[in-house]
Amino acid sequence: MVLPIALMVGALILISSGFTGRSIIGVINGDPEPESKPKNDNLNSLLNQTEQNFNDNSSGSGDSAGSGAALLTTIAKHAQGMGLHVGENPAYGGVHPVHVPGSYHYKKFPGTNVGRAIDVSGTSQQMETFAHWVLDTFGNVVTELFWRGPGWVNIKNGQHEPFDFVSGHTDHVHIAI
Repeated sequence: MVLPIALMVGALILISSGFTGRSIIGVINGDPEPESKPKNDNLNSLLNQTEQNFNDNSSGSGDSAGSGAALLTTIAKHAQGMGLHVGENPAYGGVHPVHVPGSYHYKKFPGTNVGRAIDVSGTSQQMETFAHWVLDTFGNVVTELFWRGPGWVNIKNGQHEPFDFVSGHTDHVHIAI
């Protein structure tokens, strides 16, 4: 888990630096970029928030518990910033006993009070936008992303799944790390 998150953070650094797809060698050598692009303030903010969340949640042991908790916290804070409700996590109001046995909602990142899953709710349009933001931003590192409303998307262990892969998930977006 540490390596994919490290790669994701590295990619965010490149993108927030204005990286537009020129070769990595050019970046490493410090070659000037042919076409300068303004920095993406939202992406910079997300990167800073992820780094702060990692520092707040990391056990300092170099394991993935801190980075996973930091990533889920970043996703939750982004949802809240969109005006969405975040729940079904010990760090966000607790977990109700309604999930399937073995659900990530019942599991915590070691050494933290952050559960491994959240449910995010709001209007259908907000949830569709949020689900696709998670897909576009973190789709390669989330363990589960379930949304069966308009613009549905289901991911399990990095693989896209069909619409009927899960039931429910029409009134909330489920994310697990």
